[in-house]
Amino acid sequence: MRKHVTPFLLGLTLSAFSGFAGAQNSTDSEDGVLMFTPSETDKTVMEQRREAMSRYIWQEKNLEPIRAELRELEREKAYVRERDQKMGIPPKIIIDQRVVQEEQIRARNTPLREAACQIKTISYSNSNPEAIRLPIASRSPAHLIFQDSTGQVWPLDGHTQGDSEAFSSEILEQQPHIYEVAVQKPYAMATNNLLLKGYPQPIVVRLVGDEEENVCVLNVRLNMPGPNANTNPTMLSDAGYGGGEDEIMFRLAVNDIPNGAEEVDLTGLQDAGQAWIINGRLYVRSKFWMESPPRAQIQDVSGIYVYRIEDPSQATAYLRTPDGESVRVTIGS
Repeated sequence: MRKHVTPFLLGLTLSAFSGFAGAQNSTDSEDGVLMFTPSETDKTVMEQRREAMSRYIWQEKNLEPIRAELRELEREKAYVRERDQKMGIPPKIIIDQRVVQEEQIRARNTPLREAACQIKTISYSNSNPEAIRLPIASRSPAHLIFQDSTGQVWPLDGHTQGDSEAFSSEILEQQPHIYEVAVQKPYAMATNNLLLKGYPQPIVVRLVGDEEENVCVLNVRLNMPGPNANTNPTMLSDAGYGGGEDEIMFRLAVNDIPNGAEEVDLTGLQDAGQAWIINGRLYVRSKFWMESPPRAQIQDVSGIYVYRIEDPSQATAYLRTPDGESVRVTIGS
């Protein structure tokens, strides 16, 4: 009995191979079944489709979890951006940023090493005037002190400020012979003019912000008597020796010891002072009046005496105490 292919089965078979243009069909004469034989091209296409389906299944199984995590991270970032836009920058972040900025500014302005505080004394002449250079380190105010040829203070009448943003300066109210200067901007420069009471011309001061050289006190000794000049001759000279022209004496008066000074002992009276041999001369710094030997002398504004004795081998001197007693002191060993 002959078998026939039902229309339904025939439709399924035709649809399954409808994509293969090169398929060949054949009919079994015995059972009446229609058979399709795919060509080599059809086989290649089927294999490519199978491989594509395998890759798709593998990607869905292995890559989809990773893609899901990435999508979640993007959603979190978007949320944070939207939240920050609506809420603004938190105060803590602003405070931290300001602290970092201040530290950076402080680091730029901090000196690489601490500048030593120096005390100097210079002479100034109105016949040969020059600008006075004053190097100043940050956070270390400097003071100019003016004294006349007799060792007395010379008060200031006024001043002009060259750069008020880089430097601050003032004449001290209680001590008008002292000019105080502080640097506001490191490494800045400015020029100030000072007016001294009764002095014939302004004194030019060149201010220099300098972290290497730092002059805390600069004593300026003028070569002429001032309004407070001491007219007592014994204060200016003794036994023919004048001290007003000796810059070393002015330096010792403010405890500015020159390099190379050889200190020697001064004994016989408590707190008698100090003594040095400098340039072949003997210098004595004391709060007591010296009666002998012959010497040159000056007195600082603080009341300290500085004596210069020409003979460095001088071994004794007599100092007068406040109660009038004359005491013998020994100089050297």
